Amino acid sequence: MSTLEHSLVLISASPRRKELLESIGLSPLVSPSGIEEKVDPSLSPDALVISLAKQKVDSVHSSYPHSLCLGADTVVVHQNNILGKPSTDEQARSMLQQLSGNTHDVWTGVHILRTDAQGHGIAHETFAFASRVTFHTLEESLIEEYIATGSPRDKAGAYGIQDPLGGLMVERVDGDYTNIIGLPLHPVYQALRRLDKTPVIPTPKWDRIRPRDTFTDLETLVSVLRVECPWDREQTHESVKNNLVEETYEVVEAIEQANPEELKKELGDLLLHVLFHSRIAQDQDHFTVRDVIQTLSEKLIRRHPHVFGETVATHAGAVAKTWEETKLAEGRESILDGIPMSMPSAIVAHRIQQKVSSVGFDWQEWDVAWEKVEEELQEWTQTMRENDSAARQQDELGDVLFSIINVARLKGLDSESALRGANNKFRRRFQGVEKRIKAKGKALSDCSLDELEEAWQQVKQDES
Repeated sequence: MSTLEHSLVLISASPRRKELLESIGLSPLVSPSGIEEKVDPSLSPDALVISLAKQKVDSVHSSYPHSLCLGADTVVVHQNNILGKPSTDEQARSMLQQLSGNTHDVWTGVHILRTDAQGHGIAHETFAFASRVTFHTLEESLIEEYIATGSPRDKAGAYGIQDPLGGLMVERVDGDYTNIIGLPLHPVYQALRRLDKTPVIPTPKWDRIRPRDTFTDLETLVSVLRVECPWDREQTHESVKNNLVEETYEVVEAIEQANPEELKKELGDLLLHVLFHSRIAQDQDHFTVRDVIQTLSEKLIRRHPHVFGETVATHAGAVAKTWEETKLAEGRESILDGIPMSMPSAIVAHRIQQKVSSVGFDWQEWDVAWEKVEEELQEWTQTMRENDSAARQQDELGDVLFSIINVARLKGLDSESALRGANNKFRRRFQGVEKRIKAKGKALSDCSLDELEEAWQQVKQDES
């Protein structure tokens, strides 16, 4: 197991902080400060936890030369009231009753001081980190059972999320889970690396990680890769955006091949990209995957008033209309806003036509729309016969394709899937031609057009 160049001293009596550091391969020396902490009630929660963390470090760092002294302190804040560690069962009961059915913040302050050979501080990292926790409405029996374990006594807010009964109280967590336990592990680890000033990255005990089927474990695995894998560390949203597109099409291909096993794998790859982009955003302090989930949940509820509200929708068309109306109410200026123009053009055309159809701008029957196709074909043919500019010919070709896609949509057909099917069919048949020509000991370049056509017809006949 690799270690930091400097000794790591944890100035805290919390066994949970020690366990968190050990979980990433570090072996801290535990040295509780033993001081009487000075609480300044005028300080904001973030300033308070930083103050308490610094007091701990300042009290002992001179005894630890050439070390990294880490102090931390955690408080729970509910309705602007700071909840520390309860000293009696009655205080614990009162705190849990306050938190019941409500949302509170958990603040942890961290102060890490690097010392020289004489134990003097020469560099430091100081920060505060917040997570938000929402409790279920707690039954009194659960509160009493938890208090009886004695666990609330040494925990801010009278609960530990890692405790079996403590975890039962929690409905939702927004932010860093380890911060709620008592130490925001990722920022602490990064700060230790910066202060240690060694090119060797400590190798945590990642051998404990095993394939699991929970979302939280997968999120942790992606976070580990983001820190430990040289390639993953260097990636940005921009650098992996094309990989995301590729994975999406591999999902589509698995669906079209009706291959459940392959679909399972490709959906996993797609989920990886959701988690990976979320991790990149979290590293930039933009958002977390929990924010992504929360935003999605809010949108799904808001856009389904026929399920979660009073709106009535009895068929799919009514749902689509409600969906578009809801999006416009959210601030979009056009029903066409939100269609990514970077998608394949056949899909974009289909989606544009669907959107305008939802507000009544559409042909009533496909055969009426076909008259538009014939009109556009004539205009395109005329540009070629008159040898118009390539730009003009291409413009008219675009109108033809758009009109054909419109007719296909009215007939319930998917032009993108149809064209992809045609591409696959041509590829399959031409590869059959290649095999036939090769079996004759010839190269394609040695064959006449008649020979290639004959092989093509034979392949088609074999398929039939």
